Amino acid sequence: MEFLLDETDDPGPAGALQEPRRSYSPAPRDDRVLEIPVIDLAYGMGGTYLDDVDPETRLEPFPLSFIRRYTKAKAEDLVIADGLGDSMAPTIGSNDQMLIDRSVDTVRIADQIWAFSFGGVGMVKRLRPRPDGSIAILSDNPSVPEDRAVDDELFVIGRVVAIVRKV
Repeated sequence: MEFLLDETDDPGPAGALQEPRRSYSPAPRDDRVLEIPVIDLAYGMGGTYLDDVDPETRLEPFPLSFIRRYTKAKAEDLVIADGLGDSMAPTIGSNDQMLIDRSVDTVRIADQIWAFSFGGVGMVKRLRPRPDGSIAILSDNPSVPEDRAVDDELFVIGRVVAIVRKV
């Protein structure tokens, strides 16, 4: 009562047990786990239009030892996306999950698999730099013809470093 009447600075009666202050501390961080964004936008192996798309993302934990088998990239440079289509079959099938390393954005070695945008269309294909400065866009499915990008038609999103599929 004295505290409410501003007669004392002590809110409790003398000798009363007071509840100890609890300080907030976040859950301990597990350095053995990386949280990687999983996007709900499927990258078309044949092509997916990326204009006006706002993909929903969610973070999922992955064991660091699993991710380090494929890349040394930081978690913020990684994304997991689903494949769509059959132009990269048998290497990548529809609904296979791809680990994309966005820290690698320059094609220096031929025939690696990349996620990229070509004329506003998101794709996953093999890329092969040509001596004339163009880049060959190759599918693993032999029934899909080669395409070529010149000048600034191709924007690299990242290199596909792992493929995970259900059996």
